[in-house]
Amino acid sequence: MILKRCVFMFLLIIILTLAFGVSIINAKVLWMDTFDDKKIDPKYQFVDHPGKWVEEDGVLKQTEPAPGDHTYCIIDGGFAEPHTVIVKVRIDDWGDNDLSRAGIGVRINPAA
Repeated sequence: MILKRCVFMFLLIIILTLAFGVSIINAKVLWMDTFDDKKIDPKYQFVDHPGKWVEEDGVLKQTEPAPGDHTYCIIDGGFAEPHTVIVKVRIDDWGDNDLSRAGIGVRINPAA
């Protein structure tokens, strides 16, 4: 009987939350860039072998990769834990070798 009441109360809370649009999760945007102003944000750190980067048409892209090694664009936000990353990655050209990589990394130490 008690279990049925608990399940009922739980379902009632979920239904009311959805019905009234009350969010049980609260978050704020810590940093955002739409890459549409043609200016590379000073927060970006290009480390190792930086190559050449441009910001155009809503994309941050590497136009001339540094030969022979990987290249990173690091955003040093100093964000507290926990955080979520939402990103779109588009690969326009791909080299068929060991150093071809694309993606997002979190908790990267630029000094390492």
